[in-house]
Amino acid sequence: MSELLPNDRVSWCLKHRQTGGANIEIVYDQAQQRAYYGNLLVCGSVWTCPVCAARITEQRRVELDGAIKRWRAGGGGVIMAAFTLQHSVDDDIADLRKTLTGAYRTMADRRSYKDTRQRYGIVGSVASLEVTHSFRHGWHPHRHVLYFTEKELTDQDYFNLQVAIVGVWRSVLSKVGRFAHQQAGVVFSRGDDQAGNYVCKWSIAHEMTKSPVKGGRDGGFSPFELAEQWHETGDQRYAHLIREYARAFHGKHQLTYSPGIPDRPGRPGRPGMKELLGIQDKSDQQIAAEQQADAVIMAELDKASWKRVYIRRWRGVILKAASTGKQADLAAVLEKLGVAAAETADDGHVLYRAQSP
Repeated sequence: MSELLPNDRVSWCLKHRQTGGANIEIVYDQAQQRAYYGNLLVCGSVWTCPVCAARITEQRRVELDGAIKRWRAGGGGVIMAAFTLQHSVDDDIADLRKTLTGAYRTMADRRSYKDTRQRYGIVGSVASLEVTHSFRHGWHPHRHVLYFTEKELTDQDYFNLQVAIVGVWRSVLSKVGRFAHQQAGVVFSRGDDQAGNYVCKWSIAHEMTKSPVKGGRDGGFSPFELAEQWHETGDQRYAHLIREYARAFHGKHQLTYSPGIPDRPGRPGRPGMKELLGIQDKSDQQIAAEQQADAVIMAELDKASWKRVYIRRWRGVILKAASTGKQADLAAVLEKLGVAAAETADDGHVLYRAQSP
C-alpha cells in the first residue's frame, strides 16, 4: 500500500522510530502467539495499512465479541442486517459510499423506521462499513448493522422486522434513483449459527469488525487483496483501484456506535451504545500504538540493525520468525542480515546489533 500511496500516512508507518526512541523493540504477544514492532511510529489507518488494520480490527473484534456475549447473557437479543444497493462497473466508489451512508441516515430519520425500532425493542446499534471490488460488477460497498434488542425476538417478530426494514430501505433508495433487490438489498442474520452469504463461517463480531482485512467473496477482492494483486502482477488497473479506494474512504469510521440522548427538562435521556455495552472509547490510533497486556519485549534492534531490516524489506520476515516465540528462530533470520545477539537484558530479552559488513 505504501508504494501506491506515497502521500498517505501509511507511507511512513512502521518505518521510523518514535521521537526520542533508541532501539526498535520486537514484542511477542503470548496470548495471540504473534509478534509486532514497538517504539515505531504507527499510522493507525484501518483502511490502508494492513499491519495497523490487523491490530485494530482484532482489538475491536475482541471488544465486540465480549459485548455481544454479555448482552445475550442478560437476556437481550442481537440481530445483524447487511445493507447494500445496486451497482455497476461504471459507478464511482466515492459516489456509492456517499449514497449508501446518506440513504442509511435518511432511513434512520424516518418515522416508520423509528416506530419499527421501538415496536421490536431495539435499544441501539453498531454499524460497520465494508467494500469489495470485482471487474464484473465494480465496487460493492455495504453496511453491516448490529441491532441490540431488549429481549430475543420470536420468529414472527423477526420476520416482521425484516419486512418492515426492507420496505423502508427500498423506499429510501428509490427516492435517490437507486435500487435494492427484495432479497439481497437487506440480508438479516440472528446469530453465529447462521450460514448465510454474509456471516458464512465467521462470528458476527468478526463480520462486523474485520472487513478491512478479510477476503472478498464471489470473485470479489478486498482492498488489501487488490494491493496483493498489484504486487504480484504489476497490473496498473489494481493501482488505480487502490488509489480510488483510498481517496473515497480517507477519514471515514469503519465502526460506529449509536449515540445516546442527553437529558432534557422533563425528559430523561439514555446512554449511547458504547456505554451500554461497556466498551472503552479508544481511537484506532490508540489501539494501533498500545502494547497488549499479555505481550513482552522479546528483543531489541539497534539503529543499524533496523536500517538493514528496512532496506531489505524484511520487516514481515522478521515478525514471522519472532511469532514462534523462540529466540533461536529470530536469531537465525537476523544472522542472514549480519545482525547478531550482543547482550541479554535482566528481563531476558536480547539486544541485537548489526555486525560489520
